[in-house]
Amino acid sequence: MSPGPSFLDAAGVGPDARGVRGWLRLLLGLAVARLLPTLGDRGLAAAGLVALRVLVAGLGVAAALALWNRRPHAVALARVALIASGLTGLVVLLTPILPSNRLPGTTLPLAAGLTVYYGAWLAYLSRSRRVRETFGG
Repeated sequence: MSPGPSFLDAAGVGPDARGVRGWLRLLLGLAVARLLPTLGDRGLAAAGLVALRVLVAGLGVAAALALWNRRPHAVALARVALIASGLTGLVVLLTPILPSNRLPGTTLPLAAGLTVYYGAWLAYLSRSRRVRETFGG
C-alpha cells in the first residue's frame, strides 16, 4: 500500500519552512525558560513526569502522522500511543506528584472515565471495519 500525501504537504508547508528555527525556536525557548523554575520547586519526580508526558505526546504525534500517511504499522503505533497516554494520565491523576485542582472525591470517577475513554479508542482500532480496510489486518 503506497503512503498518502505527507501531512506537511497537505497543509501547504514547503521544505524551507520545516525545522525548528526562527520564531518556533524562540517559542520553545520561552516555554522551557518558563517551565524550569516551576520544576525546581516541584522536585525531580515532577521533572520526570513532565518529561514522560512530553515523550508520550511525541509518541501520539508520531502515531497521528503514521495514520495520516497510512504507514503499515500505524495502527500498532496508535495502540501503543493510546496505552502510554492512558497510563500517563492515570499516573497524573492517582499520584500527588503534580498539583491538582480536583474536588475531593472526583479522582476515582475521573480515572474511570479516562480508562473508558482510552478503552473505547483501543476497541475502535481493534474492531473497526474501516481501520481493517484502510490498514489491512
